Amino acid sequence: MTGRFLIVTALVAGVAATAEAQLCSGSAPFTAGRMRVGVGAEFLEGAKQYGAGLTWAHNSGAYVGGAIARLDDSNGPESAIDYRANLGYEMSFDGIGKLRFCPTGRFGITKGPDAGNTENSVTHYGLGGTVGSVLSASENMSIVPSLGLNWVNASFKTTTNNNSVTVSDSWMEAALGAGFIINRDVTFAPMVRIPLNQDGAESTFGFSLSYNFGRAGGVSQQGGRRKR
Repeated sequence: MTGRFLIVTALVAGVAATAEAQLCSGSAPFTAGRMRVGVGAEFLEGAKQYGAGLTWAHNSGAYVGGAIARLDDSNGPESAIDYRANLGYEMSFDGIGKLRFCPTGRFGITKGPDAGNTENSVTHYGLGGTVGSVLSASENMSIVPSLGLNWVNASFKTTTNNNSVTVSDSWMEAALGAGFIINRDVTFAPMVRIPLNQDGAESTFGFSLSYNFGRAGGVSQQGGRRKR
């Protein structure tokens, strides 16, 4: 099961969406608070992932974050821990209202699962972007759909008795989400992640819950101007 689980690990090592998301990805904007803490889970047939993340945003619209997540084999005792860092920059455009675009990047290392004298790890990174816009808004609730597209590369390393073998793979993936923003600073966001060019790869489903706090920062929702 270890080989299968390593592939699943690379596909769902992504609960960091909790950390990297904002209005362009279906979460509350950093004008609600430049710090965000969040938890999330993601599910694929045969595996599940859950974790937490923290993000800090600058007034310029740039943001950086990190996350840690645990991945469990649903059919056995195997597990792995994923550590991830990510960054992005939120952009607004004059005349397009509340549409936001974010180029993004991420890097992570997954440790495990280990079995006997065999150690496994995955080093993964991705580049891409997300776009989102406020579909509906009231005083206490906003709905923000989003679409993301990323290129992902993963290197699988297996070490047995100090002998290592590394195999790399890359693919494209799309992420569809819908954020339900409550009172401007709490976001519940279900999502689906879809591998686009991997034969036999399955879509993953998940959700995140996040809270913005601290002094406001980042790109304002109002007219695309930055809030100082």
